[in-house]
Amino acid sequence: MTVVGPGGIGKTSLAVEAVIRLRRDARRAIHWVGLGRVSAGASVEEEVARAVAGPEFSPLPPWEMIVNQFSCVGPTVRALRPVLVLDNCEHVLDAAAEFVVQILDAMPGVAILATSREPIGWVDERLVVVPPLTAPQASTLFTDRAALTGRPVRLPEDRALVERICRRVENNPLFVRLAAARMFYEPLQAILDQLADSGVSSWIQWSHGPVAGAEPRHRAIRDVIGWSYRLCPDDERLLLERLSVFAPGDFRNADPDNVFETGMDLEAITAVCADEPGAGGDVELRREDIGELIDRLGDRSLINVRVGPTGTRYSLPQSAALFAAEHLRRRSAPGPDEPARVVERHRRYYQDKLLRATPGYCTPEEDRWIAWGRADWDNVVLAIERSITDPEYATEGLMMTLSPISQRVSLLRGSLREIQRLIERALEATRDPSAQPNELRLAAMAAVGVLSFSQGQRDSGERMLTTCVDACLALGEREGWRDRMMVDLGLPPAVDMLWGTELAMIQGDLRALVVLARAREKFTAIGDDVGAMLCERVEASAAGVLADEDQALSITHRYLDSVTGRSDWLRTSALFAWANACARHGRLNESLMASRKALQLATSRADELDMVWAVHVRLWALARLIEQLIAEPKADRARINGTAVHVARLLGGAETQRSHLHLNFDTLRPVHAENEHAIAVVKKVLGERRFAAARREGVALVPERHEVHRLALGTLGEEPGPAVSLSPVHDAETGKRWEKLSATEVQVAILAAAGWTNAVIADRRGNSVKTVAAHMNAILNKLAVPTRTAIITHMPQDLAEQVSLEATRRKGG
Repeated sequence: MTVVGPGGIGKTSLAVEAVIRLRRDARRAIHWVGLGRVSAGASVEEEVARAVAGPEFSPLPPWEMIVNQFSCVGPTVRALRPVLVLDNCEHVLDAAAEFVVQILDAMPGVAILATSREPIGWVDERLVVVPPLTAPQASTLFTDRAALTGRPVRLPEDRALVERICRRVENNPLFVRLAAARMFYEPLQAILDQLADSGVSSWIQWSHGPVAGAEPRHRAIRDVIGWSYRLCPDDERLLLERLSVFAPGDFRNADPDNVFETGMDLEAITAVCADEPGAGGDVELRREDIGELIDRLGDRSLINVRVGPTGTRYSLPQSAALFAAEHLRRRSAPGPDEPARVVERHRRYYQDKLLRATPGYCTPEEDRWIAWGRADWDNVVLAIERSITDPEYATEGLMMTLSPISQRVSLLRGSLREIQRLIERALEATRDPSAQPNELRLAAMAAVGVLSFSQGQRDSGERMLTTCVDACLALGEREGWRDRMMVDLGLPPAVDMLWGTELAMIQGDLRALVVLARAREKFTAIGDDVGAMLCERVEASAAGVLADEDQALSITHRYLDSVTGRSDWLRTSALFAWANACARHGRLNESLMASRKALQLATSRADELDMVWAVHVRLWALARLIEQLIAEPKADRARINGTAVHVARLLGGAETQRSHLHLNFDTLRPVHAENEHAIAVVKKVLGERRFAAARREGVALVPERHEVHRLALGTLGEEPGPAVSLSPVHDAETGKRWEKLSATEVQVAILAAAGWTNAVIADRRGNSVKTVAAHMNAILNKLAVPTRTAIITHMPQDLAEQVSLEATRRKGG
């Protein structure tokens, strides 16, 4: 068994702990052989013989000494397999592998535990990869080690700083200890500032301070990485150095749901790092060799490797990236400016990828390009930043920021502000005070305006619109331009689209449809299919919430037809627009079906922004359903009450979602109006107190677990995980429906309200899943509720305790 991992990760410590536990049984012979201090050419056989024989002189050859030691028995027969520990094998790997083969062939009863930065290579070797510390473990280690400096961490005041420092050093236990040792010299914030600047490599020089007792290869972060680097042949070293031009990342510490949203793939590595044929130089990296070389770097734990269902991604931790970049700067071959040459290849590769991705946008190919953009986003941003800080490439950087993939991926990652800042920086880098903005700069300015409106920044969006129009119109034409939206002022399509967006989102002005239709036609005339489709998306959204019945249904249905065969994202937006139009004009069944489908599509793509919109669209439709139910001659008070509670919870959950994504909908007039309408409807049914109670339960839902979306879909409580507590909101009228349930249905309803899935209920009751599903359908029909989470709204108060008990049992497994 070989314990593998990068330097400082704790391989030796793990082996020591294993030995301590094994030695509790005196019948087991254990021999520890430390190879860390021997030279690369040392004989492993001799080192093992020296360790197992002890201080006693023996004239026997090393191999005979080893065989004798492992064959002998003490006063009592050792019934357990002897254990040989080979610690730090990476620099004597060939010799270690040869010795392992030799001893296991001669003595198969020996158990070998090795530690190494790469596998030994034995045919039946079992690998144990040591992960970094968890965030709480790293923080605890930092706090304990900082106390040794005489300057302890203040808790809880400094907890956030400590966590950020640990995350920056990859939660590597050695690096955490080295960072904590800096507390002797400087405060936490200064330590974090050094780590936060990815272009400064001073922190890889950090050491323990006093070095007595520290392994030479562990005295500083540079020593840890240098130990593995020196074991590499020249071609592996060159590849590692060139990899430093990519954005550093470490999916070992990433969000488990997003581990592939970092690093790079083999295509990118080959394109950036491989030499052109005949490039010259002492070392040549051929394209066909890159795959093998990258695997060897992974074996040496110098890079991180993550194998997924559709491919493999690689990442370079920041510490290794800084080390490699420093060596790349020192390299004179194949040219004196090797770093600049590789950086340029990196920039050009990602620019070309974005250019190739644009025609696939708004098509069935979109999802593939979006998946690429999400995975490579850190490198896309790095390529943009390198472009806009170089006057020679600033215009290319601006074009990269305007790529639909760049803007969409930024949106999906919840970072609209990030792409907005990049566009603004690119605009500043390409600004020419003596010239009027060209078409590219006007499109960028319009994009900043749309992004501002999307984030609720009304003032900055309107300023950008005015700036764009002033740049397009002669001085005498600017007067009163806002009142002439029904006339084509000759504005570029991107500026017309920004104007129409402002009229729709901020002003709630129906005339936005005229301006947006005009922009769409201009995009079509110049062959910009992507621009036309995105403009139609805004146009349909505006029609859904602003237009009269004929116009709303006509425009939104046309858009729904036009996205057939296109991307799921456009289908989702078309369903939003159609659902809103149907809800506002009495077609509530169609609206609810469309909003549910939209939410399912958004959830399947993990599109958080669309999921937020889907929850809003659904609760708006349900609020109008409540009004329709109230207006019926025989109003179903139980159904009205249950739906109102459900909408109140969705309102609270939507509030939490907006806060989680830093969205401000208050400045979006149609959105704000629909929310206020829903609140008024629900308050009228429930009253202030019950509305507030149900809304608080929605606010408490956890966005990271998608509880709000599951509540909207009616699946909250079906997935494994902590039970969600939703209290009964019961009255006499809802009790009448509860009385319709049979005894069996009551028991199934209690378990469902407690969050048990149909499969678990079936197992609990000894039924088939099909039988339980039939009971659930009967329960929902008799209670007239849309989802299983609404069952509790009809439940008598005396059963609430039983629901809580079953929920507790569910948490306990």
